[in-house]
Amino acid sequence: MKKILTIAVVLLGAGLALAGCSSKKIYTEEEITQIHDITSVVEQRQTAFYNVVTNSIPGRLEQLAQENGGIAAFTSTRKLDASKPMLALTFNGGPDTEITEKLLDVLQENQAHATFFIDPDKLDESTAPLLKRMRRMGCEVGLYITDPGELADYSAADLKKTLKERVSKIEQYSGMTCSIARPYGGYVQDMIREALKMPLILWSVDTEDAVYDDAATTRSIAQEYASDGGIMIMHDQYMSTVNAVRNLLPDLVKDGYQLVTVSEMADAKDVVLGTDEDYYTIEAEEEETSETEEWE
Repeated sequence: MKKILTIAVVLLGAGLALAGCSSKKIYTEEEITQIHDITSVVEQRQTAFYNVVTNSIPGRLEQLAQENGGIAAFTSTRKLDASKPMLALTFNGGPDTEITEKLLDVLQENQAHATFFIDPDKLDESTAPLLKRMRRMGCEVGLYITDPGELADYSAADLKKTLKERVSKIEQYSGMTCSIARPYGGYVQDMIREALKMPLILWSVDTEDAVYDDAATTRSIAQEYASDGGIMIMHDQYMSTVNAVRNLLPDLVKDGYQLVTVSEMADAKDVVLGTDEDYYTIEAEEEETSETEEWE
């Protein structure tokens, strides 16, 4: 493109030179000066644009690729079929350098996404890579409130400050927005909801992996109670959970489930998560039928 402009400028200059040699001038000296000024500005801007295209944009894309584990991971968007069943996999209480890593391996092998409710107290330099991997894989992070009972004794100002610090820590380590939360045991309090102003994500399927610590039991419960729009709770704290998930996910995929994050499912079902709501499932709202339509 730069070469084309250069040729155009040369041809224009040649034309102007020929015009100057003719007995009748086509342009006045003032007009020729103006034309030269215009072509000079155009060439400068074209050169600047060329530099952006050839240098700045590729450089920025390369930087984003390095930050996000590959340009494909950064630019790709996941397409979900709203007409097919979806199930949100969620894990509480991590990250754990061994368990969470293995769970991410299984998720990746099955092209599944999940929502991880993070305990901020477990975030440090050793667990930070796990959150970055979650981001690269398209998983989601939320705040795991480990001590809702103790927080009940906080003043409104201290509670808000404490929860904000926890959310900020998760966002700092993950590079993702933390916009949902889950209280330990599903213990919901109005004061926590008011301080957080986030959707509180509970569950419709409790695999009881923390109760039995047995892969077969976890898998059996998960398969029996899985349903479209369901939110399944597990914990990235037990090796038995890893073993259960390793065998469970292929079965769920065979059954037609799209394994997604909570936010992915809400988006696919056109559900806007309210900051003053508790969610056990994510169900698409049924369209209201008018009286006229009912009688037709």
